[in-house]
Amino acid sequence: MATARFGIATGCALAAVVASVNWAAPSNATPATSVSAAVAAPTACVTRAEVEGWPLRDRAANLVMVGVPIAEAPAALSLVATEGLGGILIRGTPSKASGPALRAIRDAGRHGRAFVAVDEEGGRVQHLRTAIGVLPSARVTPKTRTPTEYRAAVAAHGRAMRILGFTMNLAPDVDVDPRTGGTGLVGANGIGDRSYSANPAVVAEYGRAFALGMLDAGIVPVLKHFPGHGRATGDSHNIGASTPSLTSMRTSDLVPFAAILADRRVGVMTAHLYVPGLDTYPASLSTRAVTDLLRGEFGHRGLIVTDSLSMWPIRYYYRAPEAAVLALRAGNDVLLYDDRPGVTAVIDGLVAAMTKDDKLAAVAVDANLRILAAKGRTLCDQPTPTPSTIVIDTSIVTNSTTTAP
Repeated sequence: MATARFGIATGCALAAVVASVNWAAPSNATPATSVSAAVAAPTACVTRAEVEGWPLRDRAANLVMVGVPIAEAPAALSLVATEGLGGILIRGTPSKASGPALRAIRDAGRHGRAFVAVDEEGGRVQHLRTAIGVLPSARVTPKTRTPTEYRAAVAAHGRAMRILGFTMNLAPDVDVDPRTGGTGLVGANGIGDRSYSANPAVVAEYGRAFALGMLDAGIVPVLKHFPGHGRATGDSHNIGASTPSLTSMRTSDLVPFAAILADRRVGVMTAHLYVPGLDTYPASLSTRAVTDLLRGEFGHRGLIVTDSLSMWPIRYYYRAPEAAVLALRAGNDVLLYDDRPGVTAVIDGLVAAMTKDDKLAAVAVDANLRILAAKGRTLCDQPTPTPSTIVIDTSIVTNSTTTAP
C-alpha cells in the first residue's frame, strides 16, 4: 500500500513539474533554486584507501556505462546490480510510466547511486518528449530566450527528469558550428541546429545557462563534444572525422569548454575526433587531449565521459576491452559503450590491465573518486592533481623546425 501511495505521489509531482516548464517565461525570470540541499548527505566522506580497498572488478565496473533501450530496463537493472556497472544510458522514448524502472536502476548501484543518463539536448536530440515535454533546439534558443529565462526553463525540465529517476544529462552541446545560421537541421557533421551559434561567446553563454539549469535541478550536465565537433569533416558516429588545427580550434571551438569547465560540477564528453597538431590518436583516446589539454591546461577537475566506444571509428581499430584501457589511460573517467552483451569482456579487460599495471590501477582510483563526487559523495581525499601545462601545436613546431635555416 505504501508503494502505491509513493507511486501516485511521484506521478503527481512529475505532472506538476512538467506543467511548470514554460518557454514563454517573463524576461525577469529567476533561476530555479537548487534541490541539492534536499538530498540527504552521506554520514561519512570517502577516502582514497576505501576505493583502493575495492576489488579490482568493482573498481573497473564502476567506470563503465552502457546504453540500453528503455524496453530492456530489467536487463539494465541486472547489469548494475550484478556486474556493478556505474551507470546506464537510456535509449528510446521513456514515458511517465518508466519512472519505477529508472529509479530501481539508479538505486541498485553498488557504490552510491548508479548514473541514469539520457541525451536530452532539445530539438532533434531529446528522448523525453512523451514523458516531460519539448525543449527547443539550440539554434533557436538565443533568438527567443535570454540566458536567465533559458536556465529557469531548463531547471524545470531537469526537475522532471530527476523525479523520473535520471541523474545525468549528456548535454548541452557546445559545439561552435559556422553553419548555425542556415536552414538545414543536420549538416554533414551531424551538428547543425544542435549548435547555439557560430559565435563561441554565445555558445559559451547559453551552454553555461543550460548546464547551470541542470545543476539547479540536481542533474549532472555533460558538455559535448570535446574538443569541438562544429567544424569536423564528418559525423564521428560513422567516420574518422578530423577538425581544423589545434591552433585554429583555440580561437573558436575550444572557447566554450574553457569558459564553462571552470565549474568542476560540470562534466565533459570526449569525441572521436582527429585534431592536427594535437595527436595522431582520436581525442577520446589521447593523453595529450584528455590529461594534458583538458585537465592540465584547462584545469578541469570534474567528470570526463567518453563518447560511445562502440562507435565505428573506434571499433574499426580496437576491440572493446582494448579501447576501454586506452580511454582510461588517456584520462577519461566514464567509459561509454552501446554493447550490453560485451560489457563483461570490457570489465575483464580492465581488470587484467590493472592487474599488470599498478599505475593504471591508481588512475582508476582517481577516476572512481571523481565519479563518486559526481554522484554526490563527499571526498576525504581529492583525486591526484594534474600538473599545469600548455599544450603546443606540434604541427607548428614541426613546420618551424623543417623550414629553419
